[in-house]
Amino acid sequence: MLLVNVFNQALRKVPAIENGLEDLIRVQGWDTERTQHAFEIISQLKKASLCNSNPPTLTVRFEPLYLTLVSTEIEKISKEWNMDEIKHYVEELIADINKLSSEIQFSYGGHDYDESVCEIEIDWYI
Repeated sequence: MLLVNVFNQALRKVPAIENGLEDLIRVQGWDTERTQHAFEIISQLKKASLCNSNPPTLTVRFEPLYLTLVSTEIEKISKEWNMDEIKHYVEELIADINKLSSEIQFSYGGHDYDESVCEIEIDWYI
């Protein structure tokens, strides 16, 4: 039962961690788009941290977070829509966010794209 209590305490901290990350991102001096992309990722934490396991168990899968890039944003990252360049951009953004928090870690989970939108899946762990 002790591990469940520790886990639940960690989940209750997610909103405060999100607020702290927002404050830290604001002072990083990143360009506007990079800052907005970081905010788009972390603003999903509260919803994604809800545990749908009933009864609560230690086998919990958090909902992934998503960064949606529209064509104008993609072209700023890679004019040729090179997915390796876009993935590199997102991985660098995630690495920078990870440097700001020791309590939550993010990782690149994959992507899906069509002619005008690229949706990046981001996994996260506490």
